[in-house]
Amino acid sequence: MIEGDTIRRIREAVAAGRLTEPFRADDVNRALGITFAGTFLPKHRTRNPGRNTELFIQVERGLYRLKPWTPYVCPEPAALAPIIAASDFNAEFAELDKFKRTPDEEFNLQVLRLRKARAEFEPGNEPKRRRR
Repeated sequence: MIEGDTIRRIREAVAAGRLTEPFRADDVNRALGITFAGTFLPKHRTRNPGRNTELFIQVERGLYRLKPWTPYVCPEPAALAPIIAASDFNAEFAELDKFKRTPDEEFNLQVLRLRKARAEFEPGNEPKRRRR
């Protein structure tokens, strides 16, 4: 995905000092050697009309800075242990353990489900409408 690579490169350029905040589209184009920052920055600004991912804050017309970014950190399993132990999850679903499938069986089941879902949307398979 080109946007994922672009935002990563912009963050790296800001961290390395090759791009100073706030920046303009020309600054980004020059720092990264790209030509599409003029559309990329407004497309991904906060409160953009297309509801695209909000990666930049528009400081003023044509001037942007990176939106603060914090990666999602999954809690350690040890921190979740008291919650899991206190829940009735294990007792409630222990009965379902006997229905475990091998990875191959699970894969085949998922393929069958996808084929069935796809077949519902193929032309000619639309549900018939009742006449009133």
